[in-house]
Amino acid sequence: MQTRYSPTDYLYASARIRALEAELVGKEQFRTLLTNATVNDVIAALQEAAGISLTATEGEIDTEAALLALLKQGVATVAASVPDPAITHLVEYPYDCHNIKAYLKCSYRGLDPTALFIDAGSVAAKALIEALDSGDTAALPKHMATAIRAAKEAYARTADPREIDFLLDCALYADLAEAASGFPFAESLVSARADLTNIIICLRILRSTNADTAEPLFHKSMLPAGTLTEDFFATAFTEGEAAFLAVLSTKTPYAAVVRDADKCTLAEIEKRADDHITARLQEVKHLPFGAEIPLSYLYALEGAVKNLRILLSGKRAGLDGDKLKARVRESYV
Repeated sequence: MQTRYSPTDYLYASARIRALEAELVGKEQFRTLLTNATVNDVIAALQEAAGISLTATEGEIDTEAALLALLKQGVATVAASVPDPAITHLVEYPYDCHNIKAYLKCSYRGLDPTALFIDAGSVAAKALIEALDSGDTAALPKHMATAIRAAKEAYARTADPREIDFLLDCALYADLAEAASGFPFAESLVSARADLTNIIICLRILRSTNADTAEPLFHKSMLPAGTLTEDFFATAFTEGEAAFLAVLSTKTPYAAVVRDADKCTLAEIEKRADDHITARLQEVKHLPFGAEIPLSYLYALEGAVKNLRILLSGKRAGLDGDKLKARVRESYV
């Protein structure tokens, strides 16, 4: 990772990525797909975005493979365009974390984890399995590699698979913070994502956990890299959800995310959290060049893939436009 960030180093990358932004599925196209489109229309939009012809598996179009190909294609293009390809780790590391957790949990149950893998991480799925089988984790993200042993020991003590999640998720955010280091915009996004995820974790625990065990469980679950401290979250457990939401609304940048949150499901709050990140990406759209541009494109591409997945599953389930609209995230373009 470079120690001193210079926006002018991203002149070429910025020009190339601005051209790619025009190919993203954007607001207007999603609006049309929400209301009038069929499953085949969504598949056609996916084919156009991915630039590939989808193949059928046992009579069904393999749309998940196409979504994955679309994401990996964008990540590869960014990596080839920027002076420091490690910036792509900000999108890749969560998939590494998912795959490591799947491997560990399946290994304890004697199951093959490959069906659960999402092969979009910084380490290819096959290489990840070989590394974990051999114990040589040098190629894995540093903090996640270190957390694997602790996760195994914690599971051996407790037989609780949540221990694997706690330790690997914390390691993920330590790795994300390290990947973002030196890029001010990336650092702010990682911090915001950590804060928002911690808020959602806190609300989930408040709504589903016995009061006596809620705070200790949150301390285990809380992610690093955010701006909101453990002391800040203590309000939730000493004064309750209403007081916690009031503090969030008045003393943090996340007021829009938690507005009337007491009347919202966690899924609705998660959508607002994603939309908050998109709004932050849009704040830098006016910049002519800089690392903000490829980074925003990566997050925007990931958001477009998520929206296409939501549309496909919703259309197949027969959901109407209004129900789908409530689930689809804001688009970057």
